[in-house]
Amino acid sequence: MIFNTSLGVLFAVQKYADSLWKVVKSRDIQVNTKRNLVEVISKEKKAVFENLDKPGTYETFEVSVHPGMLKEKLGLCTKHV
Repeated sequence: MIFNTSLGVLFAVQKYADSLWKVVKSRDIQVNTKRNLVEVISKEKKAVFENLDKPGTYETFEVSVHPGMLKEKLGLCTKHV
């Protein structure tokens, strides 16, 4: 699983970022910072991101969302705390 964010950090609030990094590491999620979503090619199930560290450089990712995978990878909870 890959998570792209346009921010230079995982999450803007450090307190939450610290907790999220633990989840990222334990679930083997690849995090790419400074990636700005510029295009979604829905028919091809692809998303195009610009690398903000290298303006004009683009990366294309295949997009596949499977509810079972999300639950397994992220440990989604159906119960509110």
